[in-house]
Amino acid sequence: MSHETMAPAAEIPPDSQTVDVAVVGGGLSGLFAARTLLRAGKSVAVLEAGDRPGGRVQNAVVGGAVCELGGEWVSPAQGHIQALLAELGVATFDTYATGQSTFVSAGKAIRFEGPTPPLPMEALLEIGATILQLNLMAAEVPLAAPWTAPQAAAWDAQTVATWIDENILTDGARTLLSLFMGGALCASPRDVSLLHYLFLVHSTGGAEKLGSIKDGVLECRIEGGSGVLVERLAAELGERVLLNAPVRLIDQSGPRVELSSDRGIVSASRVIVAVPPHMAGRITYDPPLPTARDQLTQRAPMGWPIKCFAAYPTAFWRDEGLNGLAINPTPGSVVEGVFDNSPPSGTPGALYGLMEADSAREWGPRPAAERKAAVLAAFAACFGPQALTPTDYLEQDWAAAPWIRGGASIAFAPGVWTAYGPALRAPVDRIHWAATETAIANWGSMDGAISAAERAVHEVLEDKAV
Repeated sequence: MSHETMAPAAEIPPDSQTVDVAVVGGGLSGLFAARTLLRAGKSVAVLEAGDRPGGRVQNAVVGGAVCELGGEWVSPAQGHIQALLAELGVATFDTYATGQSTFVSAGKAIRFEGPTPPLPMEALLEIGATILQLNLMAAEVPLAAPWTAPQAAAWDAQTVATWIDENILTDGARTLLSLFMGGALCASPRDVSLLHYLFLVHSTGGAEKLGSIKDGVLECRIEGGSGVLVERLAAELGERVLLNAPVRLIDQSGPRVELSSDRGIVSASRVIVAVPPHMAGRITYDPPLPTARDQLTQRAPMGWPIKCFAAYPTAFWRDEGLNGLAINPTPGSVVEGVFDNSPPSGTPGALYGLMEADSAREWGPRPAAERKAAVLAAFAACFGPQALTPTDYLEQDWAAAPWIRGGASIAFAPGVWTAYGPALRAPVDRIHWAATETAIANWGSMDGAISAAERAVHEVLEDKAV
């Protein structure tokens, strides 16, 4: 055979390597899993599809103030993330809640004290009774196996919207409950299984905690932003984190698992896939995933959140006795919730508004300038004309992020938990599943991302061959 007709020798990509455990996804869950394995004496490689570690945890700067484009709040009741914060020496500060909140009704901003919006008494009484009822129902949902709840079939056969329509009588209660019950998942109530919502309530510790600052999931923020956590974890892992390395194929057909990525091939004894189910389903598997697991990934849509931030020289609303919290449950509102997102010093001032679900679907495709104008107008409706002229503006559309495609987490539609639930966490041969979507307690949060990583690592280390 002549030299001209010889096939060139196959080149071994420079990042090809052999490790004990490969981790797919460099978000908080994947990084924590890899660090835990490293400290247990295992060799690891983290394959992150994007150009930075962190996944849905990402810091940014708006007007000189650190803001969190993704996961933001922590609660003292969340033991896993609190332990990590203590270990890393990272402090938290209370979400600003001093002063009056704002409730927008019929286009008018109404100020109020305490946790209860200014609704008619019959609506408030119905909301209180409904929260109690939801908590009692949620207590019947086993966190490790929601599909085994006594009424799982009935609850998983309806949406949150259907349940609200059939059980809530007053308009005020119906409007506010629709906002909070869907908003916890950045989804519309018509898209979410009632069983899924009840699981979330039980996992979080109560329906009232999902939208509360004091004693709720919004109680604290992290000094320096939540991004400092992934920065510290990634720094400890160093070159073991491979960026721009989307995994295209996970091959379990041989004696070792082979992961093919854009950065090369990683050979491992075990794999932890630490990305949401819908993204895990976009990887090719050999042999193919069990049908139930594949069907699950096809039925695990993410919510659609667009986080919008505006910075100002000062937190001018505080000078007017306002805490920056605003609720606008009006159907068709651009931004349904607004928060004071200022640093601990209060300077510069920053507001954060969330477009989600229907609002994100309507405004996400529009021109950026048009969207910004609508958001600032919504801020001004709550806090006055000063909100129209920020010194800086920033937004993050998580549904447009190429390797994430949504947030804050998945929202199971009716029928998914009862038909495919057991496939969510069950290992597939040498593949184990992490990410907050596989958590049991504090599901969907940064705390859940860590506990899911710990469970996956425990599964791996139980195998003495690793």
